[in-house]
Amino acid sequence: MNLDPLTLSHILLVLIASVAIAFFQYFYQGKKQSRVTIVLFFLRSLTLFFIGVLLINPQIEVVDTKNHKPLISLLIDNSKSMAFFKEEKKIESIVESIKKNKDLNNKFEVISFSFGEDVQLSDSLSFDERKTDINEAMLSIDKLYPNKKRATILITDGNQTSGNDYEFYKPKTKIFPIIIGDTTLHQDIQISNLNVNKYSYLNNNFPVEAMILYEGDSSITANFMITHKGKKVISKKLFFSPKNKTNTISVELKSKEKGVQYYQASIKSSIEEKNIKNNSRDFSVEVIDEQTKILLLSSIIHPDLGAIKKAVESNKQRKVEIKIMNKDAFDIENYQMFIFYQPNF
Repeated sequence: MNLDPLTLSHILLVLIASVAIAFFQYFYQGKKQSRVTIVLFFLRSLTLFFIGVLLINPQIEVVDTKNHKPLISLLIDNSKSMAFFKEEKKIESIVESIKKNKDLNNKFEVISFSFGEDVQLSDSLSFDERKTDINEAMLSIDKLYPNKKRATILITDGNQTSGNDYEFYKPKTKIFPIIIGDTTLHQDIQISNLNVNKYSYLNNNFPVEAMILYEGDSSITANFMITHKGKKVISKKLFFSPKNKTNTISVELKSKEKGVQYYQASIKSSIEEKNIKNNSRDFSVEVIDEQTKILLLSSIIHPDLGAIKKAVESNKQRKVEIKIMNKDAFDIENYQMFIFYQPNF
């Protein structure tokens, strides 16, 4: 509570004046000083003082100070993957120890949130969220407390299934991660991507492109292979090292059979892998037999006929038959296109 110095001096003058006036009225020139007179003196002094204070009308400034603690946002991954390592009780124990830590709660306001695809205040954990968006969770807390001094404790296994990659998120405050699960780096080789056409024409070549990724700290060799009906179609030897962790293979396979053909691409190496499910990928190609039949009709036998046939059939989707007019029989319904070479009608 603050009072202006000038106002305070006025109140002091009123107090002195009130006492002086009352003293003059009751004790000046040797008046009797009975108990009643003394009481009346004090009452008159107070009355005059209060009247003077009311006339001054002092403005009293009251300052109310509140202590706002910095915030700690406790972000807990509530997705199904968190329960994969059977450590639900351990996670709940960590959360409970943070909430009940006296030193932490004396200095900070701790608010817990759970998240999967969305963020919500956490009363309990179920670990049943189907999606995990770590980037959106951190962004939501930034939007919720834009100007508040705070820090974030992030409890997660790091597996994100939707949203933007949190690796590129730029936090506005300090983030302290607690990683759940097996964080040991294991050697692994995998087919990360496989590109292939859905359709191909009979006796044509179709491209297959595979990207191989390696995670490890030693140099290794690996064998990439594509099989069809249990038989090896193609095989390539690859080299990997800590500095060369990717390899892209581009090959062409021939469509020899009509219909849907099933293939398997696989990668094998000498390293011991914890996960071998990513070492192979199946794919299929539908082979279509739709050749355009062309009739090359001429009145004479000439070497140019063979050259024309070879040029047109360079596209595997075309088949050319040579017929001599007035000599060879043919049915025009069997052909989709006609080429005439020096006809004699």
